[in-house]
Amino acid sequence: MLLVAELAEQYQLDEDTDLHPALHDEELQVGGPGTPYVSEYLALELGPLLGISVRKATGLIGQVLYLKYHCPTLWAGMQELRIDVDRALHATRLCTPLTPGMAERVTAVWLRTQDRLTWGAAFTQLERLIAYLCPDVAEEQERQALEARRFHIGQPRDGVADLHAQLDPIDARFLQATVDQMADLLAQIDGDDDSLQLRRVKALGVLAHPALALAMQQQALQQPLVDIGPDPIPDDTLRVSTRDDDGAPLPEEPPPDPWEYHAEDTPTGEDPASRQRGRRGDPHFCLGHACGRITHRLADLRPQVTIHIHINATDVAEHRGHARIEKIADVTLATLRELLIDKQVTIQPVIDLPDLPAQDGYQPSTRMREAVYDMFTTEPFPYSTTSSRGLDIDHTTPYSATGPPGQTRIGNLAPLSRRLHRAKTAGHWKVDQPEAGTLIWQSPLGYKYRVHHHYTDTLDDAA
Repeated sequence: MLLVAELAEQYQLDEDTDLHPALHDEELQVGGPGTPYVSEYLALELGPLLGISVRKATGLIGQVLYLKYHCPTLWAGMQELRIDVDRALHATRLCTPLTPGMAERVTAVWLRTQDRLTWGAAFTQLERLIAYLCPDVAEEQERQALEARRFHIGQPRDGVADLHAQLDPIDARFLQATVDQMADLLAQIDGDDDSLQLRRVKALGVLAHPALALAMQQQALQQPLVDIGPDPIPDDTLRVSTRDDDGAPLPEEPPPDPWEYHAEDTPTGEDPASRQRGRRGDPHFCLGHACGRITHRLADLRPQVTIHIHINATDVAEHRGHARIEKIADVTLATLRELLIDKQVTIQPVIDLPDLPAQDGYQPSTRMREAVYDMFTTEPFPYSTTSSRGLDIDHTTPYSATGPPGQTRIGNLAPLSRRLHRAKTAGHWKVDQPEAGTLIWQSPLGYKYRVHHHYTDTLDDAA
C-alpha cells in the first residue's frame, strides 16, 4: 500500500507539446476531496503490475489515497501492523461519505478495539460508531442506499447463475411471499416433488414470464372472470355476472390452462379490457390480485432477448461438445439443449475467420465487427475483464488513407475501451499484433505484456 501511494503521487507522463488537447493526460481526484490528483492513465500501469483489472486498480488507488489523507491514525496503525490491510481498506468504503475530520475521528476510536472482534463484528461496530457520531451522515447513507438499489446477474458457473438484488425491506418480504406462493403452485399444479428450496428457484424462473405466473395463479384459484351487468353500477361495487347482456345464462367455463392460448371474440377495433374499464372507470374490475384473462400465446408475451451462442461445427455433427454463450458461460451441448428446449432460436451464418476477406475502408463491416468481437470476447488488455462487445474497434497499426489496401482486416483490429484507445493514440502505450488474436503491449514505464484471448503473460521487467 505504501508503494501504491508513492506511485500515485509521483506518476507523470511526458507529452508532446503539439499533442491534440483531447489526448492530454487528464488528472483525476479518485481518492475524493482533499486527496492528490493523479494521472488518468495510472490505473492502466498499476493494474497489469498487480495482475488486476483497470477498474479494480482505479478503486484501489482511491482507497489507498483516502486512507492516507483522511484517516492518518488508521494509516499509521496499518504500518504498525495493528490492523491488516484488508480491514483498513474495507473501513475506507464505509467511511467514504464522511468528511476528513469525521473519518479520522471515527476510525481512530474504532482502531482501539477492532483487533479483538471478528470481521463481521468489527464492521458492525464501525457502522454503529458512524450512526452514533455522525447521525446526519447515517441518514443520508440510508437515503443513498435506497436510491442506489440495483439488480445484477453474476457470471454463471456450471450452468447456473447467481442473482443479486437490493430491495427495500417491504418489497423484499413481498417477493419472498410471492416466490413461496409460486413454489407451492408448482407442487399443486405441475406435481413438482422437488425440494422446497429447488422449487423456490424454479418459481423465480416462472416469475420471469408474468403471463405464465398469472395463469398459474388463476388456475389454482379457479377464479371466474369478472364481468359487469348491462346497467351501470357504483364504483365501489363489484359483481360477478352469470348472465349475458340479454339475460341468458353464461356457459360454465373450465379453469384456465396456463399453457393454453385463449382467444376471445372481440369486435374489430375494440379492446374488451378498455371497454370494461371505460364502463367501470376502474381498471381493477376483478376479484383479488390474480385477475385478467390471457389473450395471447405465452410465447408471444415473452420479452425478446439477444444471446449469442457459438458452437463448433464438428461438435454439432457429433452431437457432443460444448457451446460458448457470450457474457454468460461455456456449457455442454446437453445442458444447452435443456436451456433452449422451449425457446425460439434464430440461426445466424457462421463467420469463418481465416476466410474473412480484408477491407479497404476505415469502418469495418458488421460482419467484420462481429468477427472481432468473437475473437476477443473481452478487451485484449492485460487482465481486463471488460466485455468486448460494444467497445471501439481500433486498428492496431493506425489506418492511413494513403496506405495500402486491406488495412481493415483480422489481425489488425482489436476492441479497446475509450481510455485505452486514447492512451494508445497519444503514444503512451505501444501495441503490436504479431498474429491474429495476440497483442503485445508496452507500458510507459517499459513493462511488456502478451495478451492472448483469455490470459496474460508478463514478458520481461521494465526496460
